[in-house]
Amino acid sequence: MTLEGGLRHRRAVSETAEVSPLKRRVGALLLVAYITVVCVSGFAWPLGYGGASVWPFNRGWWMFHREDGFYYHLRFAVLYADGRRDEADPDRWFQWPASEATRRYDEVSRDRDTLRALVAYLCRKHNADAPPAERWRAVTVTDTGWRQTLGRRVSYRATPFGDLRINELLADEPCP
Repeated sequence: MTLEGGLRHRRAVSETAEVSPLKRRVGALLLVAYITVVCVSGFAWPLGYGGASVWPFNRGWWMFHREDGFYYHLRFAVLYADGRRDEADPDRWFQWPASEATRRYDEVSRDRDTLRALVAYLCRKHNADAPPAERWRAVTVTDTGWRQTLGRRVSYRATPFGDLRINELLADEPCP
């Protein structure tokens, strides 16, 4: 290629690749808006302004997307064959925590079918090894919730009783 042909080629490429000033401004504004949304979403929750964060940027930064300002813990009250009631500790069947203060069973959906399946699992695990007098006949599932305090992780045991929200989700669900 000659020098004159190379210059002609470069001039043709630069004329076709030129972007109008309006497109540059619109592109720059969109980039600034995108960066602003990402930054605001990233700092809004730690600063206590969770409503200022926007989807999808407030989802990838947290493990669980249904954040509503409360911690939750499922509790299981069991009914024995002889009529005694006691609170069960299912931690022995859920060895791996979902987070530093949450067990996997705390993260299940609260719909009735899922909870019934969880109760059936717990009954099956417990009753397989228990002597007949210690077998469970029914399980009551309650959901205990308490407000989060920014910067602290307070367990339900450390929360005053008046600050707990307690909902009975399943009452005396029979063991299969």
